Amino acid sequence: MLSVSGVSLSRDPNLGMSSNDLAGLGGAISPIVCQAVLSMGVPWFRFYFGSLVLSGLNIAFLTLTFRPTVREYTQDRENALHAVAMDAKDKMPSEASSPVSDPESPMPHGIDASKKEKSTCTVLH
Repeated sequence: MLSVSGVSLSRDPNLGMSSNDLAGLGGAISPIVCQAVLSMGVPWFRFYFGSLVLSGLNIAFLTLTFRPTVREYTQDRENALHAVAMDAKDKMPSEASSPVSDPESPMPHGIDASKKEKSTCTVLH
């Protein structure tokens, strides 16, 4: 068993092949298969069609597998509507208020209500 920075790098033999093993196998076999297909006269750009078809099938299967059920969709919709209704209810003021009369509202422009000073106005004649 090899350990690097406390991470065990041992592999359980019961797990089968890992993704690295499969990538190595594909990297070793694919040039042989490619050479055999090219020697039969198939143009190289046609290999991309195979990847394109596999990608399309993969997207179709993922969409089919992870689509929500009718029950999940209905429950998510009801939860969203309930959240929107609660948010709208919280934003509705119970009575008219203004920054001056509302004790919870901060004074405008950073003025602290407890340190209000009397303002004096000098009139010059």
